[in-house]
Amino acid sequence: MTGLGGQEGTRSENGGPASAEPPAPRTPTSVPPEERGASPSEPSEPTAVRAGRALVAIVTVVAALGGLVLGIRAEQRASEEQEQTYAKHVDFYRIHSIVTVTNGSTRVMNMRFVLRDPAVWWDLEALRPCKQFDISTGLLLSSMSREQRSPRLTEEDLSGLQLEFMDPEGRVWLRSSGGIVSRSRDWEEPPKGVRLVTSEPWNMRPEDAPECG
Repeated sequence: MTGLGGQEGTRSENGGPASAEPPAPRTPTSVPPEERGASPSEPSEPTAVRAGRALVAIVTVVAALGGLVLGIRAEQRASEEQEQTYAKHVDFYRIHSIVTVTNGSTRVMNMRFVLRDPAVWWDLEALRPCKQFDISTGLLLSSMSREQRSPRLTEEDLSGLQLEFMDPEGRVWLRSSGGIVSRSRDWEEPPKGVRLVTSEPWNMRPEDAPECG
């Protein structure tokens, strides 16, 4: 139907007159967040939580470093144990006036007695595998007096006696009568000032060692 003036009137869907003005556009502030594509802001993380996470990270790093250090130490101990494989089977001890030297390993060992003060060495030569022999302190003193005019040794001097020996790998060890073993310098000829005793009646008839290998 054409109204006055030749213009067609508009009506609303329910048949009423349509509004003369279009609805005002919504401002951005009136648009719900889900329609704007923005997520609502999240609450900030408490300081205590952040500190706790940092502490956990630090503890984790420290634990990892500690494990690395322990691993290195374990490898070092294993290496030292391996090096002492032969040295552990060589021993000497003194009971009253008898000194016993034992090679409980399965390899030949070059040995000598070393006295630091006064400086005297007794060459014990090579002791066969799984063998031992006894030496009386009187024999050590008499062999010393026969080969060297001085010094005059006594039983008390022999309290500092040490056994030096070389294992099959070329490592030189020093063992005290108290059982302590340590690495020594390279196997060497007696330096100047050391009295060397080379007679070896003590090594003529070695006996079987109580333990072997």
